[in-house]
Amino acid sequence: VKGGLRRAKEKGKLLGRPKADLNLKNILEMREQGLSFEEIGNKMGVCAATIYNFTKKGKKGGENI
Repeated sequence: VKGGLRRAKEKGKLLGRPKADLNLKNILEMREQGLSFEEIGNKMGVCAATIYNFTKKGKKGGENI
């Protein structure tokens, strides 16, 4: 298994869970419209905790995941 993972990395294969494509500006606009974290998560295809954590980190760093 480890050898296969090493070979995949050498070939440039991306491993692991794909990153969520989130935009802080869009999320904050939806929050201003009164949508809950759960409602925003459902619209974006991620869980509410992901939205909450992203807004918490994004307000500090202002970056996209």
